[in-house]
Amino acid sequence: MKPKNDLIIFNRKKCLEYTKYKTDKAVYKGLAELVKAEIIARGPADNLWFINPLIVFNGDRVTFAKTYVRKKTLAAQKKEEAEKRQLSLGFDEQ
Repeated sequence: MKPKNDLIIFNRKKCLEYTKYKTDKAVYKGLAELVKAEIIARGPADNLWFINPLIVFNGDRVTFAKTYVRKKTLAAQKKEEAEKRQLSLGFDEQ
């Protein structure tokens, strides 16, 4: 799988060799379970599959971490401002 890409090429023969399964049945059962668990999804061809980026991440982790921290910080600021408004009764604003 290439970095920053969510599409993989699935090679059934290599899968059989790697897993040492005798038939395709177990391979397809495994693929079906991964689809059911929303870890993968069918792609535009029989051998192409999409990986759920929320489960399997293959991108720029530094950018991802910075974005996450930035969003978390903004959310915390909004929450803090909302709490301040909730606590204010308006008596000292004359």
